[in-house]
Amino acid sequence: MARVLFISTGVFENLGIEYLSAHLKARGHAVGLVIDPLLFRDVFFQNKTLATLLDSRETVLAGVAAFAPDIICFSVVTDNYQCALALAGMIRSRTKAFVIFGGIHPTLSPAAVIENTCLDAVCVGEGETALTELADSFDAGAVRTNISNIWFKEPGGVIKNPLAPINSDLDDLPFPDKEIYYAQNPVYKKTYMAITSRGCHFDCSYCSNHSLRKLYGKSHVRKRTPDNVIRELGLAKEKYAPEYVWFVDDMFFWSEDWLKEFCESYRQKVNLPFFCYLHPTSVTESVIRLLKDSNCYEIGIGIQSIDPVSKSAVSRNESLGEIRAAMGVLKKYGILTVTENIVGLPRSSHENLLELAGFYAESKPDLIIANWLRLYPQTDLLEQEGQRFPDVPLERLVETGTDTGMGWKLNVKNPALTKKAAILLESAGYLPAAVISAILYLNLYRYIPLWFGSLNRLARIIKFSPLGGFFYRKATYDSGARVYLQSCFYFAYKKITGSLSGMKRAYKK
Repeated sequence: MARVLFISTGVFENLGIEYLSAHLKARGHAVGLVIDPLLFRDVFFQNKTLATLLDSRETVLAGVAAFAPDIICFSVVTDNYQCALALAGMIRSRTKAFVIFGGIHPTLSPAAVIENTCLDAVCVGEGETALTELADSFDAGAVRTNISNIWFKEPGGVIKNPLAPINSDLDDLPFPDKEIYYAQNPVYKKTYMAITSRGCHFDCSYCSNHSLRKLYGKSHVRKRTPDNVIRELGLAKEKYAPEYVWFVDDMFFWSEDWLKEFCESYRQKVNLPFFCYLHPTSVTESVIRLLKDSNCYEIGIGIQSIDPVSKSAVSRNESLGEIRAAMGVLKKYGILTVTENIVGLPRSSHENLLELAGFYAESKPDLIIANWLRLYPQTDLLEQEGQRFPDVPLERLVETGTDTGMGWKLNVKNPALTKKAAILLESAGYLPAAVISAILYLNLYRYIPLWFGSLNRLARIIKFSPLGGFFYRKATYDSGARVYLQSCFYFAYKKITGSLSGMKRAYKK
């Protein structure tokens, strides 16, 4: 059997790695995992002093040496690409194992990724079959270089193997290997992360799903059957006793018939509170009634903006009336609402954020998240922004993962006022509507100190903690933030206690 080691970068568990691991184990290969949590080095929080203090790369290198892998696999997104490359370079200097990068970034930028000297190959597209064939070839004693979906680096150049037909039936896949992550961090057990589909029917120009459609066509959108999903969750409930289920599909359902079948079975056999994402136009009375009756506790919807000009620039065409109706239905049925919004959209301004804050003061969600625009490979938005800013090497910056945040930096004309407007926007989820309205009417947002954004983060932490019930109508679970924060504490504690133990051993010697 081949020994395959995955390197996971970031604090979240990676469902892609879990599916790959399950596939490899089914074929008898040995699979391991080491995690570099990127504490204070990720896109959420950055602090050089704390990042240096809590750097886990030597721990990762020790894990690589202990496992002695034949193949080392990185699952890479654009935002962690440079961190993954740096770590791969350190690993390459200490081992002769075969190093391969896969994931959405190498899939969309394979030519740029495979140029790196620390890599032997790149996986393009879905990797269950391709990676298993690669591991099988190690078992046979020689690396095959004619495996579909994998580009191999050879002395004479790069072998660019073709893309294999996509797996059309997701029910054929083994359930994700949760053990590989749960052994590393017990926090993950509390919130069971699941996905019921791959791909998305919507065509937002900033999203990687839009890019995958160029690669695979409409066939990239697939859905598991309700029975298959329920069997996974039933086994998970029995084995791990999670408190909550977090569905990470970009859009939880496409067919109301599918949803009816799922909800009825989920209520009878699982019945754990859960979170899912919906599109504003999918929020109807019948849909929300089904979800409410099946113990849906919280729903996330991507609003992004209510300005029609900036929305159309990213292929989001739902109307303000549709958004207002969706918010009203969610409020009527008592499901907590998390809205995601983008700061720095093309042709937007800080006034658009103020307008959105005023809207939320009237149609109040339970949590408002402001994300700064980031650009990703092979998206229409990257191409459009490249045409608008021809003097900026946007494609190179994005493909190298050097600066995916250039999107908002180019579009924001007044960074100080935009940051203050974004703080007010998120504050609309915590402060009374009258306060938000007064700030807007008197233009007081100009005097908001930038450190007030830290208070928003504190309010968010309180809202999804046990203290939330004392301050809010209903404590928000906020799956992503809860897992992120608790995992950061866990990995930091593990790093500090490990360092102290090492110092004690050194002192005794």
